[in-house]
Amino acid sequence: MPGRKRKLAAKTAELAPEAGEGSESTSLVGSADASASTAAGVAHTEQQEMPSGGLHESFLESIPPAASFLEELAWVESLASPSYVAYLCQMRRFDDVVAQRRLTTLQRWRQDPAYRQHVSQPIALFFLEQLCSAEFREALRHPAVAALYERQVDLYRRCYGNLLNTGESRVLR
Repeated sequence: MPGRKRKLAAKTAELAPEAGEGSESTSLVGSADASASTAAGVAHTEQQEMPSGGLHESFLESIPPAASFLEELAWVESLASPSYVAYLCQMRRFDDVVAQRRLTTLQRWRQDPAYRQHVSQPIALFFLEQLCSAEFREALRHPAVAALYERQVDLYRRCYGNLLNTGESRVLR
């Protein structure tokens, strides 16, 4: 996403002058004041980048609400891919407390019609709901279960995807 890269580059550019001062200071080997200022600069940088909520949450808080909306929409729609959801579960991305809190926050996409109308793939909302369950996340770590969900979503898209696009009311069998 070009916009995200630009924002990350801008954030890096803001921090770059501080890092540049620190690298000049470390080149002065004999100066104790320089190393102390470098340590203070690093501590200051770490406090800016890593607030208590985590790096991703601080990134979402620093961008305007419209961009945050689009970022969340893109992430929710990425859950429409069962292989991606299985990968996230296999890598245990949802096991920590911050990720679980984030999942419960994102439930508004499933519950609120104002948010739900923007989601183009409804199966993503199903996976968003199911990811809150520890049993579901554990089951998706097994390749056979992940393959089953992949087949089921593929069948759903084949049968009902055409109906959504054409407006027909009959079910294909």
